Amino acid sequence: MRRALLAVCCAAACAGPAGTPPQPMPDGPPSSPAAAAMDVDQPAQLVPGSPAPRPLSSSEMQRGRVEVVLKGPGYETAPQQVRALGPGTLEALVAIYHDPARAEALRARALQALSYLDDDRARAELRFAIEQPGVAPIFKRTALLGLGRSEGSVAVPAVASQLASDDPSIRMAAAQALGRIGGPQARAALKQRLELEPKAEVRAEIARALAEASP
Repeated sequence: MRRALLAVCCAAACAGPAGTPPQPMPDGPPSSPAAAAMDVDQPAQLVPGSPAPRPLSSSEMQRGRVEVVLKGPGYETAPQQVRALGPGTLEALVAIYHDPARAEALRARALQALSYLDDDRARAELRFAIEQPGVAPIFKRTALLGLGRSEGSVAVPAVASQLASDDPSIRMAAAQALGRIGGPQARAALKQRLELEPKAEVRAEIARALAEASP
């Protein structure tokens, strides 16, 4: 008799309002309101006996922090955010730039961010991207502007060498970088190339750079 009464009570507890069938009990913990609103799954439960996830190394954690800055809005005008990331930032930027699995745009931002660091290793990475054959144009263009920003007039010979590149977009980036550097050496390189440049759009960029360049 007692067992029968318990069965009736359990059935009543699982049932909804009168006339509705019993509702199944949820399998796992309820989702938080925020997770439900974002349609985000709850973290998977570890299977008993399965190995625990490997903790992230300090370099991996720093790489994640660097990526957050690189992907953030207003990145172009926030070099101070890169400098504020602290130790390990240079290594993280280099790793991201050299990772072929990453999007080209993110890799180019990592290369650009190297120019915000006052470090000879960062400048060497930029020079290598400029001088090494086979580097994709997006990275050469980024490195040209970055090296000019980082080294100023010291970068003129390396940057001016790319005025003779076979790629017009690289010649234009070199002209733009020289215009921002300014000075007699940069202006002389631009004037010399202006007389030889066959493409109208590149000549126009060189003329703009000359107008921008300080004497």
